Amino acid sequence: MRSCDHYFTPPLRENFAGFMEKTLSTMKPGETIYIQSIFLQQFVSQYLPRITQKFRLVSGTSRLIVPEEAIDEDSFYTLLASPLLIHWHSEHLTFPHPTVSQIPSGVDFATIQEERVFLQLCESPDFKPYGMRQAGSVVCDVGHHLPLQGDIDVAMVDLSDPEKRWAAFLNHNWVALPYERKGLQPKYVWEALMLGCIPILLSSTVENSYNDTPIIFVKKMEDLNKEKLGKLTKIVLDYNVLYDKFTLKYWNSCVKSIGRNY
Repeated sequence: MRSCDHYFTPPLRENFAGFMEKTLSTMKPGETIYIQSIFLQQFVSQYLPRITQKFRLVSGTSRLIVPEEAIDEDSFYTLLASPLLIHWHSEHLTFPHPTVSQIPSGVDFATIQEERVFLQLCESPDFKPYGMRQAGSVVCDVGHHLPLQGDIDVAMVDLSDPEKRWAAFLNHNWVALPYERKGLQPKYVWEALMLGCIPILLSSTVENSYNDTPIIFVKKMEDLNKEKLGKLTKIVLDYNVLYDKFTLKYWNSCVKSIGRNY
């Protein structure tokens, strides 16, 4: 968000009109506008007709699925058809289109920089790479019952607690992360990856966002047993991991580029 040319900070709903008025008066050709997905409808109906410069759009920081829950069909196509829109990058995207790309719901870098505990864990001398942790159990959130096979050891952890979550990711090889609903990216994927823990996710429309990362995708959690987990782990550990994807610099470069193949 803060790496975009134009973004706003809370309280959002009261400030959105003022933010957009300032953006319209100061924006330069090719600059990037960041908005929360909850404001997409308002952005298209009230402000898109007033934009006179070519722009890039980034939307996110919301648990809304795009476009279904964030914007009506006519407005969605109006935005995509705008001759001034260079490219749109959105979290929780379910509709493929050449003008809009899925971006992962990643680490909150602004918060992480303030959380020295996380950075200390990443730099810990006890840090072990993917698949090298002694604990043979799969981390699961205490708030979600996942139907894993009985021969898989499960470590139940309160993932809403940052320090417990990060410690679990640091000490275990896997974490099973559920989707709240179709199209919505699960939380904590990038934190797990940065701490050397392999996420286990259900196959979905967001898979392309995680290319070049060691993530196990399964059609059903209940199909995953200990033998299959071992085989899938071996496969993902053979990947050529693109560690640049764990950095804000990488995603900034994606947003600044026009292409969608990243």
